[in-house]
Amino acid sequence: MRQRSPGSWELRAYAGVDALTGRVRYTTRTVRASKAAAAIALRELVASAQAGPAFGAQASVSTLLDAWIAAKETRWSKSTLRETKSIVDHHVRPRLGQIPVGAITTVQIDQILADLAGSGLSAGTVGRIRGVVHAALAQAVRWDWIWSNPATNATRVDVGPRCHVVPEAAVVTKVLESLRRTDPTLMVFVRLAATTGARRGEILGLSWADVDLVNGRVRLVHGLIDAAGGPVLQERKTKNANSVDLDAETVELLRVHREQCAERAAARGVRVEFCPLFSTADVTKSWKPNCVTKRFGVALDRAGVEHFRLHDLRHFVATQMLAAGVALPVVSARLGHARASTTFRRAHNDGDAPAVWGRTHRSVRPTDGSTGLANPSPPECALIDVFGALEAIPLGDRERGDVVGVDEERRCLAVGVGPQMLDHEADRARVAYARPRSAGNT
Repeated sequence: MRQRSPGSWELRAYAGVDALTGRVRYTTRTVRASKAAAAIALRELVASAQAGPAFGAQASVSTLLDAWIAAKETRWSKSTLRETKSIVDHHVRPRLGQIPVGAITTVQIDQILADLAGSGLSAGTVGRIRGVVHAALAQAVRWDWIWSNPATNATRVDVGPRCHVVPEAAVVTKVLESLRRTDPTLMVFVRLAATTGARRGEILGLSWADVDLVNGRVRLVHGLIDAAGGPVLQERKTKNANSVDLDAETVELLRVHREQCAERAAARGVRVEFCPLFSTADVTKSWKPNCVTKRFGVALDRAGVEHFRLHDLRHFVATQMLAAGVALPVVSARLGHARASTTFRRAHNDGDAPAVWGRTHRSVRPTDGSTGLANPSPPECALIDVFGALEAIPLGDRERGDVVGVDEERRCLAVGVGPQMLDHEADRARVAYARPRSAGNT
């Protein structure tokens, strides 16, 4: 214990020898108190330094895993909790569970990862297992069970670049036409995914109360995910609601689908507004997420097209809109991304992403310092027709009727961006352009 300044004391306690490096470890703390109070704090620090490593050396990895999951489960989403428990129970606990936390070495972890890779597991799965081990041992370090994380220097798994198959518009159209004959209800689901860019869970989380057929709009509020006890509703991934406009054909498909659901709901004495958009025979229960994925795979086989993920329809929407010159913030707002950069990373354009970036930004950048746009899209074009060309769809009253004279936030709504995204000069110019043109300005 040494005095750094009047009333300030630096405390230092011996904390043993690091088993990996052989270096002596000390733990330090600075307190502002009298000398007597600082002496009491020093005794507590010494006791803590001796107790932490001792317990860490004795506790098993299985004990650590249970304590780590218990501490984190209230902060994790249901799907993260389920996936983490699955990795722990199937791969980590059987191989490391009985080993004391303080006895684990980097060599052991490398050997286990090599064995898992040799057993036929994909590189991505092995990488996730390494991540779980590292996170659990990092918690042990924070709890002072061990002094350093042996997984930090474990060999990283090279999973390679992500190569997602983004389908062409012709392929999506072929799948929809096949579903129209074989599975009309799933066709409506896929049509929604291919035009809104919504995630699987977000579409399954929709109820009829979230669908506005009059104005042609859906409100994405929740997501349905698979959990240990069955599917559960939770907040969307970005924790905020998002309203998305629909094209005329999708609205008509939903109208027919709603009539069918209303008949089934009436037969069971249930109001259709409280029923999921895509329900089982029991109209109050939604389809299970994994079942939708399996049905989609069967649909691809029937259509005779190359397999792609249901989630790739989300990338498909972004790619088609960006390639057509739609401004990046507009695409980002439609997909509900918190940042426009996320949209750009998720979009694919046959390796020509920089060109797409340039086109989308040139389409919103003023050329002469004015508030006009270089190549503006008419305000009447609200949606991109992802099956070929821009589709002119009249905007509702909220977007075009009373825009002149309203504040900046409402004009942001008119073009699909939030006020927080207006730091960019081009975004401000595009919002200014959102005012409907009068007859004298056409």
